[in-house]
Amino acid sequence: MDQKIRLEFQLVKLTVICIAIQTTVILSKSGRVLRKINGLLEQLVGLLKIEFNGGRMMKTIYKALYPIGYEEHEVEDNFPTALPFVEVPPILFEKKEDETDEAFGRRQQSQFFNFTENKWEEAVTQDYSKKLELLQNLSIGLQVDNTALKKSNEELTEKADSMAQLNAKLMLNDLTINKKIEVIEKQIGGAS
Repeated sequence: MDQKIRLEFQLVKLTVICIAIQTTVILSKSGRVLRKINGLLEQLVGLLKIEFNGGRMMKTIYKALYPIGYEEHEVEDNFPTALPFVEVPPILFEKKEDETDEAFGRRQQSQFFNFTENKWEEAVTQDYSKKLELLQNLSIGLQVDNTALKKSNEELTEKADSMAQLNAKLMLNDLTINKKIEVIEKQIGGAS
């Protein structure tokens, strides 16, 4: 902003110089005056080159950092502003009396840019004590449920083991019965 004011002031000075040159030309037509006018015009051209080639108009843009914070950048006035940069200045907090510079800097950075509303918002620190208590209660309940599930799982495992043993016994009995049936069929078939 100071750069813009300085350039506007220089333009006013240049306008005054131009008016002075025009007045001098009107009042006198001698060679000495024309040389003076030529010198003033050269100064004017030099000022224009310095102010508009070397001292370009600048603007400040802000890079919205994720999840919170910003970086300030000074760029030329015609620099295109695109994501994650914005031209909206961040919220300027007032420094508290007992606040250190470091703490103030952290608090100043505790804001984020809401792109849908095109504005900076303060990142609010929430009171998580109630949520923590709720999570602890849920954890206790889950531990009880987990213990019951483990016991039920052990019982099912024991039942599955006994069923496997029973199944193995039944298969052996099946084989034994099938062999006995074959022996009996041979005896009956051989007797006839």
